[in-house]
Amino acid sequence: MKRLLYRIKNKLCPSKNLKYGFTNSTRLQGESVIKHFKANSSEDGYTNEVKALGVLSGKLPIPELISSDSEQKKIRTKLVAGIHAADITDSISINQVHQRCGELLANLHALPVDLFPQTPNSPDDVIVHGDFNTKNILVSKSDHAIVALLDWEQVHLGKPLEDICWYEWVLRRNDSSNDVSDQLKHFYIGYGTQPSWADRHQGILDRLNSIIDGLKDDNEPTDAIEYWMKLLKEAEAFQEI
Repeated sequence: MKRLLYRIKNKLCPSKNLKYGFTNSTRLQGESVIKHFKANSSEDGYTNEVKALGVLSGKLPIPELISSDSEQKKIRTKLVAGIHAADITDSISINQVHQRCGELLANLHALPVDLFPQTPNSPDDVIVHGDFNTKNILVSKSDHAIVALLDWEQVHLGKPLEDICWYEWVLRRNDSSNDVSDQLKHFYIGYGTQPSWADRHQGILDRLNSIIDGLKDDNEPTDAIEYWMKLLKEAEAFQEI
């Protein structure tokens, strides 16, 4: 009977894949979003996301957790109306959005680390999102106010530079226009501080190297490793902008 009801519900509320759901299966069904953590995703991804959506509720703009299934590694969240910040294209709005993203990250890093049970490695540790970029940030269609920060599967305690460097790397890699420097400037205005280029560049390289090391440890296909090696080589040539 349960299986029959499930099939009927799926016919009445058909699901569809959502944009930017790269690693796991993220589908829209009615007024909710179902995220199914695949076997090859991070072992802690499901646990991290459920924990984050619980303890950060009311503290940051995040989706409302409706239910979670630890056996199937699946969560259901309430649909948040908005568009991805990465899809904003006009120069005036995008600079404003990047500044708001900086403010959002500063708010995240200012939260008390004892919200998470992990023991900090350093007194300077903060709550690190782990994949902080405009593809994981939803803004309203009307005034581009931030309405949700998504994808918490890599959340952990660590250095603020981790999120900062990842944001800059994703932006520089995905946008080859001359406006990147302005976008980064507004992001750092929003964040409140800008680490030195030497620290940021090294942070980008460290993150890419850690991804490559992880792929090697997991015996991932050679082409995947070569792909990230290419990205590392590109990042090594980055200059301050």
